[in-house]
Amino acid sequence: MYAMKNFILTVIFIFSLSALGCTQEDSDKIFTVTVASSVQERENENESTSVPFVYYVKFEDSMDWEMFPHYIGGFEYEEGYEYRIKMKQTRLKNPAQDQDPLEYTLLEILTKTQKDSEGLPLHS
Repeated sequence: MYAMKNFILTVIFIFSLSALGCTQEDSDKIFTVTVASSVQERENENESTSVPFVYYVKFEDSMDWEMFPHYIGGFEYEEGYEYRIKMKQTRLKNPAQDQDPLEYTLLEILTKTQKDSEGLPLHS
């Protein structure tokens, strides 16, 4: 009886840990990025997306520009301005087969500065 009780408690404990791990993976992430003053047009016109270009961004702890090919809900980009924005990343629970499983939403524009961003990768 004692061994069975320990087994059941162990199973419940392991199940609880795995459920907690799933909850943490599905949670929203909030982060700040710098968005460059210019973008690159998408090369693949057949790509299903609501944004015809790719942003260049620097994440908080990075010195390098990275391509960011995602739509940012609520963000009205204006070329010629460098932005620092706070945004939220949400993992969609059941995305359509051709849909990005990650969704990005603007939370706040921290700065908007008219300038030419420096050190961008060369456009092809």
